[in-house]
Amino acid sequence: MVGDVVDTSKFRRSKQMKGQQKREKSLEDITQTLVDRTGQEVSIPEGLSVKEFSDKVGVPLARVIQELMKNGMLVTLNSQIDFDTCFLIGEAL
Repeated sequence: MVGDVVDTSKFRRSKQMKGQQKREKSLEDITQTLVDRTGQEVSIPEGLSVKEFSDKVGVPLARVIQELMKNGMLVTLNSQIDFDTCFLIGEAL
């Protein structure tokens, strides 16, 4: 028993896979819905980029950034915004 070498790499991989599955499941659980201009529901995940929000809602990117700047947020198309911000901007658009 002393001096035996145990291959722990497969144990590490299984732990990593379980952690990855938990993260994917939690991301699926953190989506909320908004209604776009056409009346269709749009699924909004937590931590959405400004560009992704613009594409999902169907509003030009420049208009979304303009509305965010009116509310005091200096953002770029790659900036992450939360659901509350998406909701406020969605109402203004």
